[in-house]
Amino acid sequence: MLKAHDLITSPAYVVLKAANEFKNKTTAITQLWQTDFTYLNITGWGWHYLSTVLDDFSRYIIAWRRGPTIADAARCRPPFRDDLAHHSDLKSPTRSETTSPAIPG
Repeated sequence: MLKAHDLITSPAYVVLKAANEFKNKTTAITQLWQTDFTYLNITGWGWHYLSTVLDDFSRYIIAWRRGPTIADAARCRPPFRDDLAHHSDLKSPTRSETTSPAIPG
């Protein structure tokens, strides 16, 4: 909608285009979780971080946490399993046993 009204411009070229889906598609719930962080300016509270964990197959948010620092939001910890793949925009996909010790909390 913004582009249709000339309120946003597109870059002259695309350096790297993300795929619309993962190469190895999930076939059931809890095979792959994706995480993301964003920040929000909450009136009266200031800037807060929001962390979400999304199940790739069901597309449901299975866990979330908000906090005044990114470390607080990073304590979003659904139960990890050894056979679960975890994808974050921070680095390439990893298995849960390599990511769970790195998550504070």
